[in-house]
Amino acid sequence: MHYFYCLKDMKLAVWRALALVLFLLFCDPVFAQTKGQKIGFVNTNEILQKSPQAKAVSNRLRREFEGRESRIQDCDDEFWNLDGTLRREGRTMSEKKREKMVSQARSKKRECEELQSRFQEDLNRRRNEEVSNFQKEVIETVERLAKKRGLSVVLNATAVIYVDEQVDLTEQVLKALARKYEQ
Repeated sequence: MHYFYCLKDMKLAVWRALALVLFLLFCDPVFAQTKGQKIGFVNTNEILQKSPQAKAVSNRLRREFEGRESRIQDCDDEFWNLDGTLRREGRTMSEKKREKMVSQARSKKRECEELQSRFQEDLNRRRNEEVSNFQKEVIETVERLAKKRGLSVVLNATAVIYVDEQVDLTEQVLKALARKYEQ
């Protein structure tokens, strides 16, 4: 007898769930709003990796910061040379000489850390400036293409699970950015 009630309750639950799904499908305001609207899609990560502007930004930053990166590497080399000397010869040095070298090594390590910290801050600031400018350019390009194709909405890859190739604007955006870069 108990089995019959469980089966009856399960059938009722299935019918209720089906009715709810049908109701949501046909009465959902979001569903009703999207009828007749065109939706597009852009994979901004792909654009940030493949566009000539992104490559130019990367090269510009590399050239701008390579001198400082070299100075940091030189500083690190000096520190490790001091550290190596201390490890190899520290036991045979006079205490005064060893203390002086330990002090030099600590000072050099602080200097290197400070150089690295300032370098990272400056690089992040410049990268953010460049990326911000580039993002504005990408948004303008996407908006122009969306208007040209009569799209109501353009979604980014982070919000989309599946995309039909017909609504993917990524390649068109990359081509438009490439044409703009060549000018």
